[in-house]
Amino acid sequence: MMYSGTIAAYDAQLGAGFILADKGGERLPFARAELRQTGYVPQERDAYTFEARQDAAGDRHATNLRKA
Repeated sequence: MMYSGTIAAYDAQLGAGFILADKGGERLPFARAELRQTGYVPQERDAYTFEARQDAAGDRHATNLRKA
């Protein structure tokens, strides 16, 4: 399922950040590898679409982020 949301924080040095869905809920972490638009550094409040996945430990992460 695809969600829409905004970047809540991103650290270019770490290559990781958080996104918050427009419909609320928890901030989901994401890694640089999940950004589908290469060469662009996300900024706070940038709009993206994304999917949410649960890993083997039960933690949720944002994947497949695309700039909206």
